[in-house]
Amino acid sequence: MSTFGPTRKDIHRLIGPERLAKYKAAAKGDRALAFELYRWNVQISAALFESMHYFEIGFRNTAHEAMQSKKELVDPGGPPWFDNPHFPLQGQGPRVVNLARRRASTDTETYDDEGRIIAELTFGFWSSLLSEGYNRLIWRGGLAAAYPLAKRKTLHAEVSHLVRLRNRVAHHEPIHTCDLHRAYQRLITTSEYVSPRLGWWIDSTSRIPQLLRERPRAGS
Repeated sequence: MSTFGPTRKDIHRLIGPERLAKYKAAAKGDRALAFELYRWNVQISAALFESMHYFEIGFRNTAHEAMQSKKELVDPGGPPWFDNPHFPLQGQGPRVVNLARRRASTDTETYDDEGRIIAELTFGFWSSLLSEGYNRLIWRGGLAAAYPLAKRKTLHAEVSHLVRLRNRVAHHEPIHTCDLHRAYQRLITTSEYVSPRLGWWIDSTSRIPQLLRERPRAGS
């Protein structure tokens, strides 16, 4: 798709030469190709964010349901698992929960609604629950039952990759240099650990495969 010359020139200025330089280098100095590659990077980023949405929500809710079920077994009627002494959070965990609680609040009212807090917890927080430090109390204490086909170390590594890629997308960083074919396969495979149907849904609705075939290249 061609872009009207004066408009393209103004967009180049607004995006900034420093940011476009990375695309110009990838396009071997071809300014037109660099701009098309930039547009494609925006499109594939948006598609990745769409597909990642399903995984992140599904992964988060599955983890929460498993941990809350386990909490009800050991402390019926007690505070939610993320506030429960039976499942002590480490490192930045308590701070992240407190930030989520604040984000779930208004200027005049503090919410302790479990669903609101869960919705505000970061993708990185959920990934951290798969780390070695949580192996005994969190993984073996509840999460392992949620992902019966996965090994903790494998799942942690794969989800950590997805967190880093998602954060690049969220900060409008270039992802055209990443192995996006591998990233997409990782997304599908890891989604299947949550639920085979989740992997199927993402694969059947995602725009990523088509966009990967449409990547701008010299001479195209």
